[in-house]
Amino acid sequence: MASRPFACTGPLAVVLAVLCVSVDSAAREVATPRKTPKATRQYNTAIDLHNRKAYESAAAKWSDFLTNHKDDPRVDRAWHYLGICYSKQNQLENAAETFEIVVKTFPDFDLLADAYLNLGLTQYHIAQAGKPKMYNTAAKTFRAPQAVSPQSAHWRVGYSLG
Repeated sequence: MASRPFACTGPLAVVLAVLCVSVDSAAREVATPRKTPKATRQYNTAIDLHNRKAYESAAAKWSDFLTNHKDDPRVDRAWHYLGICYSKQNQLENAAETFEIVVKTFPDFDLLADAYLNLGLTQYHIAQAGKPKMYNTAAKTFRAPQAVSPQSAHWRVGYSLG
């Protein structure tokens, strides 16, 4: 005996269809991060300070943004720019930790090759500052983006830490 699929017609079918669409739309709204006006103001303030090379103030604003807007779609960029601010202030350990968050947490980040480059350079500077074991770590980091994005302009040129 062949089983027949459940057939639903009439008003019940309409109700079920509306419910399915409503649930699907609600799920997409939850899953899709949104830019709020407050987040955009905070983001723009941080960008402005960053562009004016006020890196200490920009780092504070990036940190605030990351604390207050964890679900914003620009979180990957905020982490990246926070790392740059730390780097510009010669806070190398903080910069390295921040760039590591970027490369480990955001594999689809459109500036991932830049984040790897910044991480590698930061690790290289840490090695120069007295932690020679970081030279090997930096070399591994410089090679990592080749696997992630071999076509990236940053990685077509060979890096060698001799």
